[in-house]
Amino acid sequence: MQADFRYERGVFTLEDNTKIKLCNQLGVKKVEDLTVEQKDFCEQYHAYMVQPFPDDPRWSSLASFAYSSCKTVLPVLPKLEHVGCGICLPEDFPTPTSTNSFVKRWRNSVAAVNPVYIYDFDVNLAWISGIALHSVPLHVKSLGMSAANLATLSSMVTVNRILSTICNIHKLSQNPVHRVGTMAVTELSLTIGGIRGTHGIDTWAGNTGSIGMVKYWADAINLLPNLTYLALVGDRMELPGAEQMSNDLDHGWMTWLFRSLVSLRHLESFSLYYFTITPETIPQVFQSMSESLRHVSFRDVSIDLEDSKHNHAKLGSWSEQVAWLTKRFQSARVIMKGYHIGEFYTNDKTDSKDYPESRAALAKLGVEFEE
Repeated sequence: MQADFRYERGVFTLEDNTKIKLCNQLGVKKVEDLTVEQKDFCEQYHAYMVQPFPDDPRWSSLASFAYSSCKTVLPVLPKLEHVGCGICLPEDFPTPTSTNSFVKRWRNSVAAVNPVYIYDFDVNLAWISGIALHSVPLHVKSLGMSAANLATLSSMVTVNRILSTICNIHKLSQNPVHRVGTMAVTELSLTIGGIRGTHGIDTWAGNTGSIGMVKYWADAINLLPNLTYLALVGDRMELPGAEQMSNDLDHGWMTWLFRSLVSLRHLESFSLYYFTITPETIPQVFQSMSESLRHVSFRDVSIDLEDSKHNHAKLGSWSEQVAWLTKRFQSARVIMKGYHIGEFYTNDKTDSKDYPESRAALAKLGVEFEE
C-alpha cells in the first residue's frame, strides 16, 4: 500500500500527482515540459509502481489469496516451528509481474527517483499477520507478528476496512477449530506499527483506532495458553502529525491490552522495546503476569514525567519502577538495553535524565546492562 500520497495544489488525479513528483528526478520544472519518452516513463511508473498498491478492489483479492495460500501451505510443512510475516518491496517483485518487468527496464531511473514513494508496511503486515495466525498448524512454536496502531477512526478509510475484515472474519475465538492451532505456541514477538500514541477511547465499539488493534490482539494472545515469552516492539511507530490527535504516549493502549489478558500464567520472559510510557504503565502492565516471570527486558523505553495526570504516581523514576518489579517478581532478572532508557520532561524543563546517568542507581538494584 502507498502511504505518502500528498497531492500537490490543484492536482486532482493520482496519476498527475505521480508525474509532478517525478519531474524533479527528470530535471524538468513542470509536467508540460516532459518529453515523450519521459511521459512514457511517468505513465509506466504510475501503472506499475503506484496504482496497484492503493487500489481498493485489489486488497480484497490479495487477502483472499493470502488466506487460501496460508491454509494450503503451512499445514504441509511438518517441521515448521516459526511463522513470521514480512514485506516484498516493489523492486523485489518476482517474475512475471509487470512491476518486476518495469524495474528491470528502468532500474537506474527507478533507483534515482527522489523523493521516493513511501510504502506503508504496517497495514499490510497487520492484515497478513491476522491471516497467518488464523492458519497456524499445531506444530508451530513461535510467532513473529505485526499490529497496526492507526490514528484514523473512520471505518470507511481503506486501511480500516481491510483491518476490520480481518478482525471480524479471522478472529480466533470465533472458530474452535483454529484455537487448536495455537496451543503449541510458546513465543510471540508482536511489532506495533502505525502512529505512536493512543488513538480514540477504550469504550469505542468499532474495530478502528487503538482499541480496534487491542481487541483483536487481546483475543489472539488469550488463545495462546502456553505462552512463555512475549515481546512488544515499537521501533516502526511514527510520531503523529499535526492533524492526528494523540497524546504521543503508548500508556493508554498498552494498559488496555494487558488488562484484557488472562492467559499469561506461564509467562517467563517479557520484553518491551521502543516505547514512551508514564510512571503508571509498568505496574498496570505487570499486574496481569504471574510470579513465574523470570526475565524482564527493556530497550529504548522512556518514562514521561510531565503528564499532570501522573504527577501523583508513587512510582516515578526508573529506580522506583525497578524496585517495584524486583519486589513483585523476586526471581526475575531485569535487563536494560540501548542508550535511551531514562526519565524525561517533554518540554525539556529540568531533571532530564539520560540512560547512562541512571546506571549507578539501577545497578544497585541488580539491573543488568546490554548495549
